[in-house]
Amino acid sequence: MTIDYNWFFASFAQCGAALIAIIGAFTISKLLGEGDKKEIQSNKLSNFAISFEKIRKKISNIDFEWYDETLIEISSNVDEAIKSGVFENLNRSEKLKELFKIEPNLFRTDKCILTLNKVIREKIPEQDYGFPHSIMQNIEPVGLRNQLELEREKINELKIESEYLIANFNKLKLDIEISKKGIKPLIITLIFLIIGVVLIVIYPLHFLPLKIDEIPKLTISPKILYGNFISTTGILLIILTVFIEGLFIYFLVLIFRIQKSYGFLKLRLLPKYFELKSYSKYFRKYLIPY
Repeated sequence: MTIDYNWFFASFAQCGAALIAIIGAFTISKLLGEGDKKEIQSNKLSNFAISFEKIRKKISNIDFEWYDETLIEISSNVDEAIKSGVFENLNRSEKLKELFKIEPNLFRTDKCILTLNKVIREKIPEQDYGFPHSIMQNIEPVGLRNQLELEREKINELKIESEYLIANFNKLKLDIEISKKGIKPLIITLIFLIIGVVLIVIYPLHFLPLKIDEIPKLTISPKILYGNFISTTGILLIILTVFIEGLFIYFLVLIFRIQKSYGFLKLRLLPKYFELKSYSKYFRKYLIPY
């Protein structure tokens, strides 16, 4: 019975090449998808950063001090507290603590204590030019309370926009972390493919052609190795190896760049994007109780 090892090595190399081609095609398509995903996430981050500055600019146009000052001046709750002596014999910190309990809608600007002291001084006298002071004090400009409510609604809308943007930043950060972790399996796969091309495709092919009943032998003889390299088969195998390995190495370098770019993306996610107080210092009231 004759044995032809040519069929074995040829079939072995073909099966290996087919397997590498299938895995390689899947890996490269996934890699290209990662590149597109990275660009999308980078564009999202740029758009979110623009939205961040836009919201901050809108908030900067809000006069929080006017809001606090006006609310304290027309607040019936503050008026009653003053009449009841709630603020008597209290220091600055204690006054503010009581004030923020009475009017939780205040934004705790520097105007609060100044306005409160002013209102206390104005409301203490019982008579002013023959008229009860409380009556004069309770007269407020027409539409002022509506104006306050509109301003409050505007502030609440900006706060909601800020919270929504923070949620988007958090989601983007999570997506970037997941994408970066997903790069590692692709790197490992490409490294195995680079090694596999040599071991299960090129190496079996270098035995060919063999004579019938010739048993292939492993050798490390420099003379035989040199002869294989300069032969027509050897030169063709070298060309094939350089071409395939060159492609895989190119994609390996590309995926390392994508992985590095994810790191840069993460660095662009500044801490201020995730803190409500970064959008406005007056939003700290929602985070820290007095």
